[in-house]
Amino acid sequence: MFKFIICFAIIYFLSLSVPVHAGENSGGVPGYFLNLGLGTRALSMGRASTALQGDPSSVYWNPAGLATVDSMAVQLSYIGLFENTRYTNAGIAVPRGSVWTYGIGVAQLATDGIVRRDTVNIIGDSINDTSTALFFSNAFKFRQSLSIGFGTKIVNKLFDDYNSTWLGLDLGVLYIPVNKIFLGVNIQNLVHSGGNEIPITAKIGAAARMLNDSFTVSGELEAVNTQLKYHAGVEMEFYRMLAVRGGYDNGIFTAGFGLKLGSYSIDYAVLQHDIFGLSHRAGFTFVFPK
Repeated sequence: MFKFIICFAIIYFLSLSVPVHAGENSGGVPGYFLNLGLGTRALSMGRASTALQGDPSSVYWNPAGLATVDSMAVQLSYIGLFENTRYTNAGIAVPRGSVWTYGIGVAQLATDGIVRRDTVNIIGDSINDTSTALFFSNAFKFRQSLSIGFGTKIVNKLFDDYNSTWLGLDLGVLYIPVNKIFLGVNIQNLVHSGGNEIPITAKIGAAARMLNDSFTVSGELEAVNTQLKYHAGVEMEFYRMLAVRGGYDNGIFTAGFGLKLGSYSIDYAVLQHDIFGLSHRAGFTFVFPK
C-alpha cells in the first residue's frame, strides 16, 4: 500500500508542475509518425525514456541505452488508432561481448481504405497511406559508467503516387555518475538527407532507481526547433513481476502496466487524446537466456 501511495502521489504532483502544451504538435513534418515511439514502457511513462535502462526500443529512444541490454531480446508492440489506422513496431537488441551491442527496429503507420475523390467529388478506388521507418543502431560501452550510441534510420512515405525517402543519423549518450542514477542525451536527425526539411530534436533526461530497485522515476526535456516539451514518468514494481506505470507527456496523462513471466513480458499503455479519447498500446518482449 505504501508503494502505491508514493507512486500515485508523484504522478499527481508531476501533473501539477508540468506545463500543458497538448495542442502543440509536429503533424505534417516528415517522419512525424515517429513521435509515437517504439515499445510500450516508455509511452506509459510519459515518453521520459532517454535516461532509462535499455531494451530493443532504445534504437529510437536513445541508442546508447542498448549498452545496458544483458541478453538478446526481441520486442513487438501495436496501437489501434482511428479511422482504419494502426501503428506497429518491432525491435531486436543483440549484445556482442561486453563492449558492443547492436539493435534493429522497424515502425510503420498505415491507414487503409482512404476514399479517392476527384475535383467534382466523384468517388474512385480507395488508396492507402503508409509511413515506414527502419532503424540500425550501435552502442559502445567505454566504461561501466559511460556508453555512446549511434543510430541510422531510413524513413519512407508512400501515399498514392507520392513516394519519398530520407535518411537520419542520431547520437546518444548514457552516463551513470553514481549508482542508481542515470543521465541521458539523445540528438535525433543530427545529420539528415533526402531533400526534406527535418528538424533536429534534442533530448536530455535523468532517471533514478530506489527502494531496492523497485521504484523508478524519470524526467526529460525535449527541444524541437524553438518548442520545448516536458516528459515525466514513474514505475513501481511488485515482486519483480508486476510493474505499475504512470507519466505526463507534455500535458497528456499516460498510464500502463507490465507483467513479467520468466523470459516473457507483456506491457500495456494508455493515453488520453483531447479529441479522440483513449488510445491503447499493447507490447510483448522476449529475452533469450544467456
